[in-house]
Amino acid sequence: MSLAEAQQRTLTQPFDLRLRLSPPEISQRQLHEQAQMRSFIQERALKQPSPGSSPHQLSSCSLTRKT
Repeated sequence: MSLAEAQQRTLTQPFDLRLRLSPPEISQRQLHEQAQMRSFIQERALKQPSPGSSPHQLSSCSLTRKT
């Protein structure tokens, strides 16, 4: 059986059979961990300014303070 056939079979399977293959508590935990990782990455991205803009902003701020 090829990969496409296997995917088609899982798509056409009844829902409860798929749940039996992957227990709901495991998939729920995986979803929760994925959500935690996503929010963690988003927080880091928000805290860290983009490398292209931060040096320019810092230098312009120091220039305005000197003058």
